[in-house]
Amino acid sequence: MEYQQTDQEQIEEIKKWWKDNGTSVLTGIILGLSLLFGWQGWHQYQASEAEHASNTYEQAIAALEHKDKAKVAGATDELLSKYSSSPYAALLALHLAKADVEENKLESAQLRLQWVIDNAKLPEFAHVARLRLVRIAIAQQQFDKASKLASYSAQGTFKGEYAELRGDIAMLQGNVDAARTAYTDALASKDISSSVHNLLQLKLDDLGTNGARIKARPPTVTEAVATPSTPAKAAAIELPKVVDVVANPSTVAK
Repeated sequence: MEYQQTDQEQIEEIKKWWKDNGTSVLTGIILGLSLLFGWQGWHQYQASEAEHASNTYEQAIAALEHKDKAKVAGATDELLSKYSSSPYAALLALHLAKADVEENKLESAQLRLQWVIDNAKLPEFAHVARLRLVRIAIAQQQFDKASKLASYSAQGTFKGEYAELRGDIAMLQGNVDAARTAYTDALASKDISSSVHNLLQLKLDDLGTNGARIKARPPTVTEAVATPSTPAKAAAIELPKVVDVVANPSTVAK
């Protein structure tokens, strides 16, 4: 009987506790479940949005390859308006810039590249766009603009690329000392490939020694390096075609 009374007292205590705290407990459970399912739902939404962005990007690229301007415009508008923060938007802008250059729409190409610089969430995309803008400016003999863009401070692989372009600009302006310094800085970059390292060394060797001065000859924008892998002598540095520097980021005045 004593056990039954004790048990009954415990039940009454539980009832009392539940009466006082039941509402808050239920609220906490519901809130916890809502957060759990809400978090899962958010991840599902993000995955769905990423898939839509990817599909839109693929549609735009396919339309671009088939030169279907109407579909390109539609897919571009959707991607840049709805998924502007996705990497697909930056990638598409780079492709569109290349297409613009091929059609000699240089102003449009430069605007697209600037859009990537201003909006890309991944810094790698911004560096690629900025380097392409530098090369376009070099090809147009806009050396002041090219110098300003190439002065951007970067690390890793991009650090060497910026330094190399600063050297190319300096040579085209006849500033051998500045070119030598820039090429030396580029060679000091630990992340450049062996082929780029060898090419930079050849560029540096072409500058001459013992205070020798070699005057660069910048040609018209339509002139190009016939074989990018074969460095030209500093006495006749040539500029790549604008279409080459956008289509192939590694094509620079060599």
